[in-house]
Amino acid sequence: MSMSTRGTNRRGGIVLRVVMIAASLIVVAMMIVILLRRQHRNQEVSHRKALQVAELGLQRSLQRLSRSPSILPRNPRVEADEGWYKVETERSEVGDTTLMEVTVEGHYGRVAHTLTCVLSLSEADGDSVWVKRALK
Repeated sequence: MSMSTRGTNRRGGIVLRVVMIAASLIVVAMMIVILLRRQHRNQEVSHRKALQVAELGLQRSLQRLSRSPSILPRNPRVEADEGWYKVETERSEVGDTTLMEVTVEGHYGRVAHTLTCVLSLSEADGDSVWVKRALK
């Protein structure tokens, strides 16, 4: 084999190696992008489910309050919709108005979503009713 053929084979081998390394890097980069997109999609689903669980917990708490306005809903942990929620209430007086904050923390997987509803107590004709003032 002549010297020029050997030099051409080396250059061809180096070019082939560089092309193989570049192709490998492109494949690895594509796999990383695919995995990150999948993780982002799963995180979005978890956030939506945590919000749904929190909304369910808030709805159940408000229903319970409408049936028995004097009973404060407190649930340390309630299983619901593949997740769980907890309810905390805080009652306060502002002037002559009775307020209550109902805070629900919905969990799905490792994601949590918190909703807070502010209610005021309305009394008319001997009946007490909690009226929604704000949702945070």
